[in-house]
Amino acid sequence: MSTSSTMKDRWSLESLYHIHSKPLEEFIKNLEDDLTGYLSFYKDHILDHSSKRVKEFICVMEDVHKRTEQLNEFAYCVISENRTEATAIQLDARSHGIKQKLDSLQVIFQKYVCGIRGTQWNEVKSDIGDRHIILFMEEIRKSVLVTLTEKAEEIINDLSIEGIKAWSDLYQQTISQLRFPFSAGETGELITLGQLSQYNSDEDRNVRLRVHDIRSKVLKEKEDLFATILNHFAGFRMKVYKHKGWDSILKEPLNRNRMSKETLDTMWAVIKSNNHIFQPYFEQKKRLLHISRLSYFDIFVPSKAEANQNKYTPQAAINIIVEKTKDDFTEFSSFVEDVYQNGWIDFGIRPNKQLGGFAAGFPVSKEIRVSVNFNGTLKDVAILAHELGHAFHTTILFDQPSFLQKYPMTLAETASTFSELVFTESGQMSKGEKILYLEEEINAAVLYLLYVQFHFDFELELYELKNKGEFLTAKQLTERVVKKQQEVFGDCLEHYQDYFWILTPHFYYLNEPFYNFSYTFGYLFSYGLLKEYKKGRREFEEKYILFLKDTGLLSVEELSLKHFGIDLTQPVFWMDSIQKIKKNIEEYIQLTSD
Repeated sequence: MSTSSTMKDRWSLESLYHIHSKPLEEFIKNLEDDLTGYLSFYKDHILDHSSKRVKEFICVMEDVHKRTEQLNEFAYCVISENRTEATAIQLDARSHGIKQKLDSLQVIFQKYVCGIRGTQWNEVKSDIGDRHIILFMEEIRKSVLVTLTEKAEEIINDLSIEGIKAWSDLYQQTISQLRFPFSAGETGELITLGQLSQYNSDEDRNVRLRVHDIRSKVLKEKEDLFATILNHFAGFRMKVYKHKGWDSILKEPLNRNRMSKETLDTMWAVIKSNNHIFQPYFEQKKRLLHISRLSYFDIFVPSKAEANQNKYTPQAAINIIVEKTKDDFTEFSSFVEDVYQNGWIDFGIRPNKQLGGFAAGFPVSKEIRVSVNFNGTLKDVAILAHELGHAFHTTILFDQPSFLQKYPMTLAETASTFSELVFTESGQMSKGEKILYLEEEINAAVLYLLYVQFHFDFELELYELKNKGEFLTAKQLTERVVKKQQEVFGDCLEHYQDYFWILTPHFYYLNEPFYNFSYTFGYLFSYGLLKEYKKGRREFEEKYILFLKDTGLLSVEELSLKHFGIDLTQPVFWMDSIQKIKKNIEEYIQLTSD
């Protein structure tokens, strides 16, 4: 790979728009005006089901979906760079207002499609001809969730700006403004939560304990505010569910993830019956770290001191991913190199930058951006591969109609985690590298199977209590999240993460309730795909890309059967994936016991 070492390690958004530019303002204004006009026009023509009008409405929806997604992704990237900057906040608010208009138009479109009756529906299908469009419209007719009047939906959309979105914004602003008195030395330098997180896996346990104590002390000062935010955020959502007449708290997340409850229940049942497989790993970790009892902040610490000394530059990380995937996953490898060459990745760790990683896709300009908080560890390289997997998935769908570019989180996490697994599984390793790799893999399993398990159980209980009208105090939230950790880990931990309910941004996400289980599904499903990948690597890539192209329409059960012959409702598939994790644990213990 001939990438120059002088290339920027911070993305450029300027090829998209300048934030104060006339082209951006014109783009926004035209979109606002078009949506306003379409809302008025199609309200007046909702009974006109002529083939000409149906085709016209489909084209309109495709156009405004792409432009709204372009704006929302740009606003998200801008505000992710600095969540306290006034211009970024204003742009985010404006883009959300436009998204609300699109949601209102979507409600009209759904009612319009469902209003086509009898023989007229057959005539419309015949005139449209496109199989994908027909399947998309049939999906709307079968599973439309809207049960309120159009006016009520508009009211909910309008109120959400000052309601659930306001609580989400307040959370993001408050968490990004927190400062923690910590430094590696004796001075009490004030740093952000993101900067503090760099010490989460410090090789000195006393430092890790200090991080825990300082973080808990600062969060305790704000716990009542965060409890108020979470209660009202969840309460708003439950009120909407109530008025829509939804009888299950999981109705929306299952629908969004195109997953049956049977699949979800089967997955969790198999996982919970295998929680015990991690206990030997925790015992070995305890011995390797020379401690009498593990705490949550010890689990993800490299067990070998030299592991922390392996640091990678951003370019070195890209080189590794490209080299490890260039032979068997060629399209992905070329894509990764192009993304870096184009300067579309933001690697930096900066005050007020959004925590975690994400990938953003721009369907109008057909560009992507990737953001990570890159500290140079092997784990950071794996996270980079994960986010590039998201970006690759998005890029594959750019040439699809806009309604087929939206895929559920379950399949988003499948694509990203599979890319991560292909990276980590590829290439020859020394014994030391193998230990490091296995440890990262097992830690990922701990995260997705155990951590997400108590995430899910806590969030489910939270919404059940909010459905009963209860207000949970900060103390109650902390007690409940600790209890859920104890149910999953048993009594093997000395310290539990008391303020996990504050530190988990997924609990405050607007559009994805129960965001967490999609990671677990994606992780285990990716192991199933990895098994298929190993059967015939070169043949697999073509099949996999066809699979990605279908993720915008089919359910997870339909996709797995169509492309790989996998039945997700059967425990045997999930057990196969867990057996791979068990083998990793056994191999890790053997290698680290020599």
